[in-house]
Amino acid sequence: MDELGEVLSFKDRSFGVGVVGDPYPVLAERRARAAAHAGAFSAWFGIDGPEQVVHGSCPHVSVLSYKGVETVVKDDATYSSSWLSPMLGDVVGRSVLEMDGDEHLRMRRLLQPAFTKRETARWEHEYARPAAVRKLEAIQGRGQADLIADFLFTYPIEVILSALGLPLADRDRFYRLAVELTNPLAPGDARATASERIADIVLALIAERRVHPGTDLISLLASSAVGGDRMTDDEIVTFCRLLLPAGAQTTFRGLANVFFALLDNPAQLAAVRADPALIPRAVEEGLRWEPPMLATGRTAVADADLEGMTVVAGCSVNILFGAANRDPARWKEPDRFDVHRAPKGHMGFGGGSHICLGISTARMEMRVAIEEVLERLPGLAFDPAAPRPEITGLGFRNPTTLPVVFGAN
Repeated sequence: MDELGEVLSFKDRSFGVGVVGDPYPVLAERRARAAAHAGAFSAWFGIDGPEQVVHGSCPHVSVLSYKGVETVVKDDATYSSSWLSPMLGDVVGRSVLEMDGDEHLRMRRLLQPAFTKRETARWEHEYARPAAVRKLEAIQGRGQADLIADFLFTYPIEVILSALGLPLADRDRFYRLAVELTNPLAPGDARATASERIADIVLALIAERRVHPGTDLISLLASSAVGGDRMTDDEIVTFCRLLLPAGAQTTFRGLANVFFALLDNPAQLAAVRADPALIPRAVEEGLRWEPPMLATGRTAVADADLEGMTVVAGCSVNILFGAANRDPARWKEPDRFDVHRAPKGHMGFGGGSHICLGISTARMEMRVAIEEVLERLPGLAFDPAAPRPEITGLGFRNPTTLPVVFGAN
């Protein structure tokens, strides 16, 4: 990962990775005082996060309680997803993430055929499990590895590239383009170039698949229709620009956090190894305890009262999924990772009408990764000779390394 990992370093620093350690004590203290606060949350940690840089001229409200976050994500009429437009719109295109109302419903309907249970099962059989096995077979005889560098960092994007019908040999190039595209603090010309290059690649694939369709995702999007309505070429390109970074980076971060939690709690790792039925619970608990994206935002389009805080139209509303997921009003001992915790809805995948479209696919990829690691790397534990890893970040959160040791299989 050394060379490829450098691609993420600037973006990660922009979102607090390696800069902000554990934000949860500060968030808990703030939440105990009030469920919502005036101001941009990254300022509480002495950094200028993307929400300040992009929406700095607006008044800000940051909401930390589960109830408050749930209110925002479920009220599209008051809190618009157009908040993302200045960050992504110019280079990604008008994506489902920033749409509201009927426009959003139409796009989700058109995309849904790509994320059915049947498609998720096919992805597992054809893309995810083969990728996990291939990557783990390369390290299982070594006895030690960096679980991130050697597996987790590139596993999700290899799944996505295979699903799109793109060559794995070009993996690093696609990763670089995806990261440059979605970093709102990167130079504008670099982002524009990445956008154009992805469009060229995808448009060529669309043209080919319309003549010679296959079973890949591009073929499905190009051929499917809902009530006679079809996605345009530009809409498919926009979705692919979104899928490459969102699916690859978010799933990687989520997996890294779950494995950190299991390795940091050997008794729970042993419990999951002994009872594979606990693996889905480990995924959900990991996403609750340490979601890969701590926060996002909405733009208020009408005046409102939010948990006692006055929100005015035009205000930038910072919704802190991570703080909501550790709200003691909803969970007992919320700072503790516990695979035996009774399942309860969380904000690891967002919520409301904009809940992650690929939620089933992401859960499947994470489950498959844990299954294959436990099968192929017996005795997995943190490497006692390596520096102890830690999860850092503010906008995004994940460890950047997971040095491990394991026995021969």
